[in-house]
Amino acid sequence: MTTLPYQLARSTNPKRLLVAVLACIGAFALLGFAQAHVAHYNLQAFDLKDSDLDARLSMPATFTSILLACAALLSLSLSAVDKHSRSARWRRAGIVLVVLAVEELLGIHSWLQDRGVPWSVCYLPLLAIAVVLLFDALRILTNQPRTQALFGAGIVVWVFAGALDGSTIHRIHTFGGIEIFEMCAGAFFTIALLARCGYLARAFHPLDEVETRPRLEDVVGVVIDRIDFRKVAIWIAVVTGVFAVQYVLLHTGNYHNAEKLAVLDMNNEQTLWATFQGSLIWIAAGLSLLIGLLHTGGAEKRRWWLVLGGVLFVLGSDEVIAIHDRFQDATGYPGQIILAPVAVVGIVAWWKVLDELSANRLARTLFITGAAIWAYSQASDILLNPSFRWTITPEEVGETAGSACWVFALLVWLRMRLERPPEQELEALEALEDELVPANGTLLPAAQGARERTPTG
Repeated sequence: MTTLPYQLARSTNPKRLLVAVLACIGAFALLGFAQAHVAHYNLQAFDLKDSDLDARLSMPATFTSILLACAALLSLSLSAVDKHSRSARWRRAGIVLVVLAVEELLGIHSWLQDRGVPWSVCYLPLLAIAVVLLFDALRILTNQPRTQALFGAGIVVWVFAGALDGSTIHRIHTFGGIEIFEMCAGAFFTIALLARCGYLARAFHPLDEVETRPRLEDVVGVVIDRIDFRKVAIWIAVVTGVFAVQYVLLHTGNYHNAEKLAVLDMNNEQTLWATFQGSLIWIAAGLSLLIGLLHTGGAEKRRWWLVLGGVLFVLGSDEVIAIHDRFQDATGYPGQIILAPVAVVGIVAWWKVLDELSANRLARTLFITGAAIWAYSQASDILLNPSFRWTITPEEVGETAGSACWVFALLVWLRMRLERPPEQELEALEALEDELVPANGTLLPAAQGARERTPTG
């Protein structure tokens, strides 16, 4: 698995990716400006403020957290494949990026500041530790001046944003620029570390031979083969159970910002639960799009997989942003009305791909079960929840169960679709684990018993 960043780097243009991410940041900036000056209520999900544990998660802060999490994964991957003497520094950088990502997602220091804890106590120590560890990793990039400059810019911008965050000038906090700076820093970290992976990949493959690159289906097949479906299902069940129990025990009607720790609310948008639910739907959307890209059965079948992925992406985004809730609050009609056109297209696409999934009995069963549970949850939301508040918890749990069934249905079908004979599987694993053969370097024993070289740069 540690070689996958190399394969990603060899097929990704960091400059284009940086432009795309900066475009997303620009979109957040425009939406944040519109939220502040035009449509405060309807666009409140894009408010350029930190998350608040007593209110809601911030969409911009969540995006920053995702960028930091990607940088952390790349850093931890580099700790396993870069020179042995550098592994500890990459590992420490990865850990501190994980901590920053979690803190950014939840807005812990802002929550503590609202309770009288000084910024110098609740955030400055973390910022100082992060700067030291990230600067230590920065020194590794000496032979990559542009990459080093980009990573260093990420450190400088993050420190600058932290200094603004610690400022007592009220206008600085209401401006919203702090979140934009933090998003830019997260983008710089991620792109720089991806460029590092690309640098090492070129060191191992100086000619950048196309034939040494595994196909997309080879990479996907190896990844899916290494997923323990049972453990993932258990984790989803545990997280769902914990949320359900706390919601029943702690809330009084609804949080709706009237109680502490409102991010734990199961019946509101921009919460941990809504993000968890939306992530499951996004995963199902990604798997559908992936099946469409890998499909070899004709344009029509491929098209329906792509349509299903697009519909699921819209539904996952709505789960997080809650467009249907805005419609319901504004009109008094069920929020499902505004999603009806998308749902109709999704039902047609679901029916079209069901025939293919029937090749695997378990995948078909999970796919149908997920649809049935989702139908129940929507019926409960419209017919039962307004009159019987106790039905909210089973309805929300049902949505998660339905999404999880779809995810596992697509994973099971993909595993069957990409299944290879044992000798081909062994070759694919070896290609991903040991494809790194540097032009210059010191030979070290590889994790799988093969011989692996380590780059000198």
